[in-house]
Amino acid sequence: IGVQDAMLKIFSTLRHHLHFILTVGILTVAMTWPTIVFVFNTDVFWLPISDSDVWMKFWDAWYGKLIITGQADFYFTDLLFYPHGLSLVYHNFSIPHMLVFGGLQAIMPASNAYNLTYLLIIFSTTSSAYIYLCYLLQDKWLGLLGAVIFGFSQHVLGHSHHPDIGFIATLPLSLYFFHRGILEQRGKWMVISGVLVGLTVFIGMYIFVCLLLTMGMYILGFAISRWKSPGFWLQIALLLFAVGCISIVRIYPMIDNPQALDSAVNKRTEEVATDLLAYFVNYRHPIITPMFYTAFDINTRPPITPFRKTSVHGWRHTSYLGYLPLVLIGLGFYQTACRRKMLPWLMLMLPFLVLRLGAVLRINNQKFPDLPLPKHYLNELFPAIFRVFHEADHFQTGILLPLAICSCYGLMTMLKPRRRRVILLVVAVIAFEYYHLPYATVIDVREFAYMQWLDEQENQDAIRLIHLPMGRIRSKHYGLHQTLTGYPQAEGLASRTPPDAYAYIEENLLLNMGRQHSSIRCSLSNQIEYLSALDNLAKAGFSHIVLHDKSRLSASLVAVEPSYSDKFVTVYRLEDLHRGCPEFIPGHESVAHYQHLFFSPTIAPRYETILSFHPTERITNEAFSYYSKISSQGEWKSLVHIWHNTRNEIIIQSSNPKFSDQDSIVADNDAIWLIYNPQQSHPQTMDAYAEWFSRYYKPCRRFLERNDIIVDYYLRTFIPCKLVDAESPLKVLYDSGIQLSNVVHDIDSRQAAFYLWWSNTVINHPYDYSIQIFNKQGEKVRQVDDVIRRDAIAFDSIDISMLDEGEYAVRLIVYDFVTKASQSGHIHRTQQLFERDLEIAQFAIRR
Repeated sequence: IGVQDAMLKIFSTLRHHLHFILTVGILTVAMTWPTIVFVFNTDVFWLPISDSDVWMKFWDAWYGKLIITGQADFYFTDLLFYPHGLSLVYHNFSIPHMLVFGGLQAIMPASNAYNLTYLLIIFSTTSSAYIYLCYLLQDKWLGLLGAVIFGFSQHVLGHSHHPDIGFIATLPLSLYFFHRGILEQRGKWMVISGVLVGLTVFIGMYIFVCLLLTMGMYILGFAISRWKSPGFWLQIALLLFAVGCISIVRIYPMIDNPQALDSAVNKRTEEVATDLLAYFVNYRHPIITPMFYTAFDINTRPPITPFRKTSVHGWRHTSYLGYLPLVLIGLGFYQTACRRKMLPWLMLMLPFLVLRLGAVLRINNQKFPDLPLPKHYLNELFPAIFRVFHEADHFQTGILLPLAICSCYGLMTMLKPRRRRVILLVVAVIAFEYYHLPYATVIDVREFAYMQWLDEQENQDAIRLIHLPMGRIRSKHYGLHQTLTGYPQAEGLASRTPPDAYAYIEENLLLNMGRQHSSIRCSLSNQIEYLSALDNLAKAGFSHIVLHDKSRLSASLVAVEPSYSDKFVTVYRLEDLHRGCPEFIPGHESVAHYQHLFFSPTIAPRYETILSFHPTERITNEAFSYYSKISSQGEWKSLVHIWHNTRNEIIIQSSNPKFSDQDSIVADNDAIWLIYNPQQSHPQTMDAYAEWFSRYYKPCRRFLERNDIIVDYYLRTFIPCKLVDAESPLKVLYDSGIQLSNVVHDIDSRQAAFYLWWSNTVINHPYDYSIQIFNKQGEKVRQVDDVIRRDAIAFDSIDISMLDEGEYAVRLIVYDFVTKASQSGHIHRTQQLFERDLEIAQFAIRR
């Protein structure tokens, strides 16, 4: 009978709240479409987000299983950054997400489990707000409205890759039990409230801080009328005791090491920009966005392409408040009775609205550095609390509940007898406002095929992997691979990865080159150090190198036979790398140089001139062979053969009629590839060439050297060789496909000269670039604009003779010639992302 009564009670409760269950269920499916499809479609690895942080959540769930089974430590792991390991003290573990996501993987594939977990987060977060709002407003239909504003806010919907930011269910629940504890004077409710607040440290530290700030202001509001009551302070003591007992387990390891804490706090020197207009513009809405970009004359192009992530400088879509909620608040504020109810909640919302704007006011991408905001001062006073909010829009957590409650109060003043229809209509309009296009990720599962090959290898416990190339973004993806293989790996990533985690990588010659994205070949000059680094890796237990693309690093392994290769990866056994260090070094080096240059699409520019000269008209077999191989790779400006006849006259044969004589070659070629046989000819010793070639060109980089063939890269004499032979070139990859191999500058008190080496410029769309000089106050003082031509080398100069004394920064912006939209990209070596401008130099003027 007891079970039947309980079931009837549950059924009655569900029936009473059926309007909420149906409405929220429908909205969850509609607002996240097509996520629900890929909960059941097991043939496609699809996720509702394109941010690389999502792979860290896969790793968290996998690592959580190891913790539960006693195979891993909560605060430290050597599965990443093997063999020295990595501290996880500051890593953002979201325990509820780890448990649910990890548990669902027992019955469905990982991607499907992740999608279902995302939908459950939205439903549970919305339900938590509904519970509190029904209690506060004593109206289940208004509770539905407020819950939708809270749970379907873009802060929740837009953080499918950050459950430690978007799962904010404990905030309304802790306030619900606190409110009941105060009004009913029951200590157990206060204890439950404190437990929920304390448990929030195991969901996300950003949420925990915002919840503490909210609870502090909430307590202050009640203390105004109850500060003389001993019972009130006893209840607060119970609350704080419960919070402290639980949260100390997570917080104490963070504050126990001051040096590590300082490193975590100062992870970034500059705060990620936010913009005041982000409150009022949903920049990912397919209908509203274009209209409001025109109305506000917003300085950034609206990224409204579905299923593709496009960054917008200075904007955070999770900050959008919605126009209808603001209208409802405005209408309610004009009613005296309603204003009194709304005022405390508006006062609770205001600090978060201001904190969300960050340390410096920004409006429509225009910074106002002379108007520091409260967060600027709080960063200095309480760095361990406020400076860690490098992206200030995390403070949106504290805005949502007051926004929802005030919107409900505002609607109260307008309700008529057909209130349910009105509320459902308002819910529909708000859902339409909050909708945004998804950025999806689809993984080709063939990418994981090499794992089956690894599984078939003997001695599985001895497998240790080195994934290349290294880098912050790539490390996240390799974390996904580790969840599927379980093998320890040389690099990794955690929230606020401590710098000392890279100590072993930096100490090892081979790993450090991998981190710097520089190729390294065994040569006579480094053979001892090379083999020592290789032996060190073997002693540490590393067994395989997994190369994930044909980058610059492939040149280091060109002489090594891979053990496995497919479209996505090439796997080498570490023991085979000794073969890349043979006794006869020069031949190996020449092959590596040649492969590195001509078969790596991200390194060598193509639209240039190849010049091959010979003592006679007959081309040697060796020269012709190399000439043919090179000329067949990519698109070249011209292929020029030069020889001299018996009268020592220069004869030119060119594939481009434009280059019919020496003067035309010099006039239109700042860079030239030169191929010749050193036993028969040399550009600096043959009189026929010294007259003009050596006068205008200088050798800057040798890519191939053998007894019978040499391939050199020549630049005009006024261009510095370090542009093309730097050990660590800049190498910038733009999302549009443009690549900048390097940039160097020559700056004195009168002129700033900039030399740029472009790659992959053979594209069917025009792009320009702008070099801009800014003073210390952030004001632009000089600028030069130019077109990205198909030629690799570009040169620009700016007159700075009239600039005042001081420090200056130089920034490079690449933009679409037609739309004027600036181009985002990343620095290949460090994986540093940028959305618009890239700093390429700093200088100071002292008169």
